[in-house]
Formats: sequence, structure tokens, C-alpha cells
Amino acid sequence: MMHNKTILLYCGAIGILLTTSGCLRLPPYRMKRKKVTIALPAQCKQTVRPTTTDCVNNQIDVCPEIKVQPTITIWIHGTRLLPNPIFSAYMYSKPGLHPITVLDKTYHLRQLADAIIQADPERYPLDHFYAFGWSGKLSEQVRKDASAALHHQLLSLRQYYKNKHGVTPKIRLITHSHGGNIALHLVDMKTPTNSLEIEELILMACPVQEKTMHNIQDPMFKKTYALYSSMDMLQILAPQFLCRVQIVGGKKKKTELKIPLLSSRRFEPDAKLAQIKIKINGRALCHTTFSSDAFMRLLPTIIDEINHWQHEEQQYRCDRPDTRRLMSIYT
Repeated sequence: MMHNKTILLYCGAIGILLTTSGCLRLPPYRMKRKKVTIALPAQCKQTVRPTTTDCVNNQIDVCPEIKVQPTITIWIHGTRLLPNPIFSAYMYSKPGLHPITVLDKTYHLRQLADAIIQADPERYPLDHFYAFGWSGKLSEQVRKDASAALHHQLLSLRQYYKNKHGVTPKIRLITHSHGGNIALHLVDMKTPTNSLEIEELILMACPVQEKTMHNIQDPMFKKTYALYSSMDMLQILAPQFLCRVQIVGGKKKKTELKIPLLSSRRFEPDAKLAQIKIKINGRALCHTTFSSDAFMRLLPTIIDEINHWQHEEQQYRCDRPDTRRLMSIYT
């Protein structure tokens, strides 16, 4: 009898998980597939060049002359569930927006940046590569506060480029996990006089949540890539407790807990959005694989292949909501 109750409890838990994550509500879908074979380049030595000024802290560095409009790349890490003292080298990033070169090469975030820079140094030059550090706490309010800080510092960095070099830089954001929701919250921070234009937003394993999912359609984001994997359970296990706030007797009162309690994998279709399920060598990816050195070395080619796929299929932007796209990478 006890055994049957245990089985019933597990089945009920799995049913709740599937229901709240939206898996049971998905209609039958069509899967379009693309196979890509990538020849990994040999490791090359990274050329050390002067970095741009960290305008946030008013540090003065020797900067190369800029004659063309540069693209700034900013890496935004996700939630940190483990304490920093235990995994300090893996977890550490300097709070705020800083040139990636302020991080020692032994730190994980620096190694991720070095991997993508070595893979495509022209598109992701070291001179214009930054990291945005935040506490990493699993809290929506913490993410909103981090987004407000990022918005302010991006405006300052953009103004620095205009004052120093006479050019307005393009901005590219590369995010992992809840770092993507920090980027999406930027829409909530803009004002008519202080608005940003994000040329390229790359979301890797971003938990899709009700409060930010529609921000992806905002004109702020010119082009968005959302990469996900069916094996990534952490993406959908991220909680999103939605409550209706009512004013009762002059005080706020939260009522009516809503579902889904958990996150989803996919955004609603949008003409500026390319969302792709990724497999590498026939295997689905775990959550942390998206923030690994090996995946960073593949990312420039993956983005190129997505662009080619869109260009080859003119109907790509008119995909039905039930269309899924799978890109299988072989190295």
C-alpha cells in the first residue's frame, strides 16, 4: 500500500511539473532540421592589445584609435546557486560593467570571453569586450535592480565612445540563463530621453517568464537569438510565482497565485527572433554546457548558420507558432 502511494506521489509530482512548465499545453508541432559540420580551428595565441576605458569607474587606459563604428560585446552571467567561497574562480566577476581584461585569465568568465574572441577576433575584438557582474541571486527584484544598473552603465559607456572617438557603438549582449532576463528587463528601464538600441541579443538557456517574455518584441532589440535544449531542466525549473496585487484598506495585498509556476523554453514567435533547439554531436545540451569554453568556440559559427538558414528559407520569418527548429552541430 505504501509502495502504491509512493508511485502515486511521484506520478503526481511529474504531472505538476509538466503542466506548470507548459509541456502538456503545447500543440503538435512541426520540426525543421538543419545539420551543420564544423571544423574547429586550431588554438591560436591571443594578441594582447590596449583596452578601452572603463567609463564606469573613470579608469584611464591607452585606447587605440577607432575609425569605424565598433560593436561592443557584453557578457551577462546567470544565477549563482553555489556560494562564492567554494567556487570563487568559477563564480567570480567584478560587480558592474567592466572590460573583460580586468578579470584574471584563471577566472571562468574570462576564459569564456577568450574562447569566443579566439574563435572570431574580428567580430568579437578584445578591445570592445566587457563583462557585467551582478550578485546572481535567484530573485526577480535583484534582476530588475541589476538591469537598472546595466542600463545606466551602458548609457555611460555609449557616451564615452561618442566623446572619446566620435562614434556611437553598436551593442551586442551575450547572456546565459537569468542573465537573459536582466537583458530583457532593459525595456522596462528606458525613457523617452534615455533609450538604448541593442543590435544583437543572444539568449542561451534563458528561462522564458511571463513578466519579460513580451519584452523581446520591443524595438530596442534589433535581432534576437534564443538557443535552448530539451535536456536543460534548469531552464524550466526557474520559478515565476505570479500574484495579483490588490489595494485593500490602503495596503497592498497579494492574492490569486497563478500558474505556470515554472518557466518555459520558448518565446512567442516574432519576426526579429530566431529560436533554435541545439544538439551537438547528436546529444542535447545541459544548462551549464551553454556557458562552457567549448560552446563559446562554436557560437560564432552557430550564429552564422542561423543567419544562413533564415536567408535560404524566405518563409522562415513566417513560421507558424507550432514550428520548431533543430540545429544539429557535428564537430
